[in-house]
Amino acid sequence: MPSNSILDLPPELIHVCLSYLPLADIYTLEHLVGNTLLRSLITSSVAIAYRRALHSACVEESPTFSHPASSPSPVSDRLRLLRRTNERFTAFDPVHRGSLTVPFPTTSIYDLAGDVFVLGDGCGEMVDGRCTGVRVLQTRVAAAAAAKSEGLVEGVDEDVWRRINAGKPIIDFGLAVEEHDLIAMVTYVSVDQTRRQIDVSFFHFSTGAPHSQARRHVLPVQETDTAHGPPTVSIEIVGENLAMSLFYGNAHTAERDSLHVFNWRTGMRKKSDFFPVSSPGLIFLTPRHLLLPDVRVQYFVIVEYPDSDSEVTEPALALLEFPSIMNHTEVLHVQCRVSPTAAASPNSPASSGAPSSRFVPRAEDAIILFSFAMGRFDQQGLLQAADDHVFVISKRPLYDKLLGGPMSRERLSWDEWAAPAMCYIDGEDLHFRYITVTHGQRLVYIDHAAAEARAPVRILDFNAGRFEDARRRGAVDGPHAVVQPMEGGKPRGIVRQFRAFRKPLESTLPYVETTSKELFDWGAAIINDECILGVQFGVIAHALSLEVLHFGEL
Repeated sequence: MPSNSILDLPPELIHVCLSYLPLADIYTLEHLVGNTLLRSLITSSVAIAYRRALHSACVEESPTFSHPASSPSPVSDRLRLLRRTNERFTAFDPVHRGSLTVPFPTTSIYDLAGDVFVLGDGCGEMVDGRCTGVRVLQTRVAAAAAAKSEGLVEGVDEDVWRRINAGKPIIDFGLAVEEHDLIAMVTYVSVDQTRRQIDVSFFHFSTGAPHSQARRHVLPVQETDTAHGPPTVSIEIVGENLAMSLFYGNAHTAERDSLHVFNWRTGMRKKSDFFPVSSPGLIFLTPRHLLLPDVRVQYFVIVEYPDSDSEVTEPALALLEFPSIMNHTEVLHVQCRVSPTAAASPNSPASSGAPSSRFVPRAEDAIILFSFAMGRFDQQGLLQAADDHVFVISKRPLYDKLLGGPMSRERLSWDEWAAPAMCYIDGEDLHFRYITVTHGQRLVYIDHAAAEARAPVRILDFNAGRFEDARRRGAVDGPHAVVQPMEGGKPRGIVRQFRAFRKPLESTLPYVETTSKELFDWGAAIINDECILGVQFGVIAHALSLEVLHFGEL
């Protein structure tokens, strides 16, 4: 009589069956009492080991990665590369490193995403002192080219610094490179001597051509008075949604501070005028859920935008309170950062022209960075001092709660939503000349005075699996860096905390801290999928040169 047991199948077929199971079910099968054959098949499977490594590292294979070979590399090679990339970051041991001059005057607009670094190009046509295009650097390729040329790449090589031209003065831009091969340029155009028009234009990132999926290449956003000057723009694109806040930062123009949400493909505006904008900064928590700070009432607003062009009818989905602050203290503004942003689906199609690393962080597991600029005032209301206070929040609990059920009109205290998975960082330690200091679960920074007195680069890694590995090993004094696990508890900067908050904020989110032994004179340190970039600035804040440290593979 034939057996009905799956274990009677050939091992190759059992491995195929196991490949369709969730990892949690595989773990259960692995630990069934007495089932040594199944346990042996699971523990010997390279494919399962690779899936587990991806899950533990909170990354996934990029669907847009182009391998130089004619066929995909074996799973065993991919597993080795994933492990080595993480080990190199932890040990501060890059594969390639090199310096590149920035051979054009830069402007204040920039972004870093995936495998690209984008800077405003002040070398081309300028209108009203503003650039009309940007330059794009593919960081992995640039690092290898710099290393091959013995450390330095100079000149405006179009293969290194590709230009995307808007043809109109730009005040900011947003990227959705891997998801849509998209760059959205926010332009500021003169209507007449007293008026300016703010629009957003959509281009293919890979070619610079008008984006084929945008029904309207240019969307009008707001007409404003020339006397107001250009606003500070925050722009994010996820799925079909483009969200943009305009913040003028002047009491006389508060009515112009506004949030604008569009379906960028159809050009349809989604209702958003009931959300006051009192600070620059916004992020998407999921493709549908937008978070923005309101410093006047001291909470974050989360609003849900449906996957359609229908209007939002509820004024807010949830309110997340700020930490309780001292009397005569105010939150002046809040910066927000999460990278990568949420993707519309795990396998979002992207243009083959969009550059990509092999491994990309899972958006739902990325850390969120909040930087609070806080002021202390005297009895007459005059500003006496200002401090920065930085919080790293784990996104996963918020992500699960938002997707787990309705939260309509729910108000959560800081202790409820942030304190269980939060790390406080003394703002004096971090230097936010550029805000692009986080990517995935890593944060990188360098002392604010490093340009004058060389300083180490520090990487804070909030991945739970890598923290447990580091905790088991203990502190390691390696050839390139000191690596130590950092538990929660009393944070640094406790004296500055007491001046700002009613009670000390304990860090509950552990991390691995890597401190490089080499000292650098960078003005800023920033990070993407596989690279850390050090930026050196000139006397008027133009980026002069980059040092690129590449920790992955080409």
